[in-house]
Amino acid sequence: ELSEQSSERKKAEEALRESESKYRILIENLPQKIFLKDKNSVYVFCNDNLARDFKIKSEEITGKTDYDLVPKELAEKYRADDKRIIESGETKAIEEKYIQEGEERIIHTVKTPVKDEQGNIIGVLGIFWDITDFKQAQEKLSKYRERMARAEELASLGTLSATVAHEITQPLTVIRLLIENALTKLEATSSPETVTKRLKDSLTEVSNITSIVERFRNFARRSSEEIVREIELGVVGERVVKLLNESARRARITLHLNGMDKLPLVYLNEKDMEQLFFALTD
Repeated sequence: ELSEQSSERKKAEEALRESESKYRILIENLPQKIFLKDKNSVYVFCNDNLARDFKIKSEEITGKTDYDLVPKELAEKYRADDKRIIESGETKAIEEKYIQEGEERIIHTVKTPVKDEQGNIIGVLGIFWDITDFKQAQEKLSKYRERMARAEELASLGTLSATVAHEITQPLTVIRLLIENALTKLEATSSPETVTKRLKDSLTEVSNITSIVERFRNFARRSSEEIVREIELGVVGERVVKLLNESARRARITLHLNGMDKLPLVYLNEKDMEQLFFALTD
């Protein structure tokens, strides 16, 4: 009977050693750093990966606290985290600072409460890994996105500038034509009425330029409203042809506008239609 009990004890011890060996192989081959603390945040165990950072052997960590291993500020932070885990009984994932080879790193730590067979919390099990490179890559990506957004803003600004230039070109053309017409009339007649009207019309077009600039200034906040109303395309067309007549005459071109009086009234922005007519005659 004693022989049988001795044999069973040896088998149990062998099974325990085998279990511990498998456990040790598992723990030591994981790339992460692993530790176990009691409920007072005193180290019970750590794997070799963590022990190497502290420049000790893994078995030498037993009985030590964070105050023995890391700067006071970090030690107090780690112990406060342990306390929250023990009090809440919940697993927590934490991003925090860590010192490795004298260099500050960022680690991702997962801490979970350890319970005995009766369900009482007796300590904290932790595993962590270095995410410094990941955080740096994340920061670079964020800066890259900011640069891309800025580039898109500049591209939009370039497009807007081109649009503004196009919008302003039309009233400037009108001013030039009005002044040319005024000069021609001034040369051909002694009556100032026509010249006066042309110059007043020029001032009107200057006001139009000011209006366009203001419209684009307010574009981003959409505060300006387009003036849309019923217009006669024939009237707009005739006005454009009249303005272009002098330049056409000098270029020995004859302008005709046919069939516009048969068109129905349309609900549009009058200045936009003027620009369209000018674009068609370019």
